Order: sequence, then C-alpha cells, then structure tokens
Amino acid sequence: MAIKLENMTEQEIESIAQAFADYQYEQGEQGLFYLFPDKEAVKIYMKAFVRAGLKSGWVYTTSEKREGYIMISNSKSKPPISAVSEVIKGCLKALGIKKCISFVRAFNSGGASLEDRMKKSKQDFIKIEMVAVTKPYQGQGYMRKVVDIAFQMGRDRKLPCILDTDGSLKRDKYVHLGMQPAGIRKIGENSYLYDLIKPV
Repeated sequence: MAIKLENMTEQEIESIAQAFADYQYEQGEQGLFYLFPDKEAVKIYMKAFVRAGLKSGWVYTTSEKREGYIMISNSKSKPPISAVSEVIKGCLKALGIKKCISFVRAFNSGGASLEDRMKKSKQDFIKIEMVAVTKPYQGQGYMRKVVDIAFQMGRDRKLPCILDTDGSLKRDKYVHLGMQPAGIRKIGENSYLYDLIKPV
C-alpha cells in the first residue's frame, strides 16, 4: 500500500541522499554525478531534489516502515516555484555557478529525452523521477515494491511509465522489472542517460 508523503525527517532525507552518494557504477562508468567534486556535493544536491519533490507532492513510500521511496510526476505535473528554487539553491550550493551551468548543459547535451519526445507528440505519461531503497532494506526486493507504485498508477490511468537513469546496472534492473529501453543519450566522456518505458 503506497503512502503519499507530505513531510520527511532530515534523517530520512539524508538516508536517500546517502544512497545516491554511495552508489557504485559499473567499471568505466561515471554516471550523472561526474561533475560533482565529491560525495558530500552529491548529497547536498540530492537532499535539495528530495525536498523539491516533497514540495511538489510527488514523493511516496512503501509502508509506514518507509523501506523505500519513489518520486512520481506526470505529463501534466508542474512543480511549484518553491520546488524549482530548492533545486537551484541545492545545485549552486553543491557546485557553484559555473559547474551548476555545466551540469545542466551536460544533462541536455545528449539530445531530446523520451519525456521531451512524448510531450512534443502530446502523449500523456507517468514519470518516475527518483527511486531509493534505504540501506537496511536493500537487496530484499523492495525496489520492485517501490517501482510497482508507479506501475499501478500507470495501470489505473492507462498510461505508460517512463524514466531515465544514469547507469547500465540500474537500467538492467528496470528492464528486469518490466521496462523497455527507449534510447541512450551520451552526456559525458563515460556518462550516459538511459531512457526506459513500461507501455500500457
């Protein structure tokens, strides 16, 4: 049973940020965070991203135990100004102005995302913005339970679910859960974004 969250403790936000900071990419991969100087900078940015998701009303958890978290938007979603401001402040704090601009440019350098293409063709969708399973619950099947929250929304609304991810191992896990590859965008020397979709 999914629970929509209106607030989270700092400890919970920290645990999500830590999960992203500690992620080990496959050999030769750098992921989206290659522009960040260290794990602390990744955590600063991710904490801002989670807070922005809360302000947008996009964050859900698996149960009262909060084993995992998912951030879900859709083709009609528009984050409030306060959420956009939160992400900008987090990026500036983590990277400074020049590197923050480089981060945004890198993200957009690989061409149009699946989200962009679907919006252009006026196709509605559910978008998974973030998935995180906290350390004590990793490796116990909670990623499937978390992702199923979005899949159920897609089934209920008869809409496809989409996401992009920055690691081949992450991509493979989503494929295992039923998603299909829908494009690859190169965003750095050894960094890629993988678009995926779960059709209706």
